[in-house]
Amino acid sequence: MTVMQRKNILILKNICKSFNKKKVLSDFSYSFPSNGIIAIMGPSGCGKTTLLRIIAGLEKQDRGTIEKSSDTSISYAFQEDRLFPSISALKNVECCCDDSAKARELLEKVNLSEFCDYLPAELSGGMKQRVSLARALSVNADIILLDEAFKSQDKDTREMLYKVIKGESETRLIIMVTHDITEAENLASEIISL
Repeated sequence: MTVMQRKNILILKNICKSFNKKKVLSDFSYSFPSNGIIAIMGPSGCGKTTLLRIIAGLEKQDRGTIEKSSDTSISYAFQEDRLFPSISALKNVECCCDDSAKARELLEKVNLSEFCDYLPAELSGGMKQRVSLARALSVNADIILLDEAFKSQDKDTREMLYKVIKGESETRLIIMVTHDITEAENLASEIISL
């Protein structure tokens, strides 16, 4: 019987990061597969968001190495929605994919097709979070980073979004930060505890 070797898209080795002499990541190492869902869990302040920011290149590690191909692309849905306030939900998604049909399809997937022309100020917090998620998914990226992407959603909406994310994870890697163990167990093939 042959053992299938998983292809790793991202390898972190001995990542360390401190803020004001407080260590948040200490010799963190992990090899991430090219697809599937990896959940990152741990108490507040343990470095979950910092780890995502390091992977995205928004934060520099103090020590350690990151191995990935130079053409590996990354998209990020932050904890805050970070939407452009003066343009519609549709335009917010379009600005990352430059494809109106794809943007509309993604807004439909996250159950916001009736709100395409609404400005962010006209949307609830949960709806803005879904626009942000649609925008992150609209990018043709190899890795999608999700930081507490479902926290403002009710149970039924979460279930619907889980299906969307599972579908996306068949062809690319989703790395998600969550405080919800049930969510992590339902979605992730692997759970990292920090």
